[in-house]
Amino acid sequence: MEHLDEDKIQKAILALETFLRPEIREIVSAARSGFSDEQYLVELPDPDTVDLTMEEISSLVVKTSNHYAKMARLNGMVKAQLKISEGRYKSIYKRAKVGKNEDEREANAIHAASIEHSDLTIVEAVNEIVDGLERAARVASESARKIYDRASAQYNAERRSFDHQ
Repeated sequence: MEHLDEDKIQKAILALETFLRPEIREIVSAARSGFSDEQYLVELPDPDTVDLTMEEISSLVVKTSNHYAKMARLNGMVKAQLKISEGRYKSIYKRAKVGKNEDEREANAIHAASIEHSDLTIVEAVNEIVDGLERAARVASESARKIYDRASAQYNAERRSFDHQ
């Protein structure tokens, strides 16, 4: 593998961030609105109040599976941004850790990397939110699949019972 110089590394990081940041801004905006958009949350029907057809259940399985895939993708993108933000913070912090004694070095490093620390903190918070959204989407997807499996088994049992009459 060819040795990458600092300029090429910075260009690669910038290109990756250009790709990742709009996704992260979108999730922060959705968090501000309380995730009212179905784009981030999928609710399963209450089994006590809804009698769904097999077509509706199949549609629910597809919807929740697609939602889970989207949340997993978003989670991966946020984790990539987290790595970039963490690397940037550590780099600036370590470079700025100069001074006569440990307290002065620490103060200089903290001051120099304060913006990067704020960025890292925000990305860490977004990461926690998206982890939760992905877990919720996985549970919804698995639950929809279980509903489908049970309904399918019941439908097939009813057909067999009907065919034997």
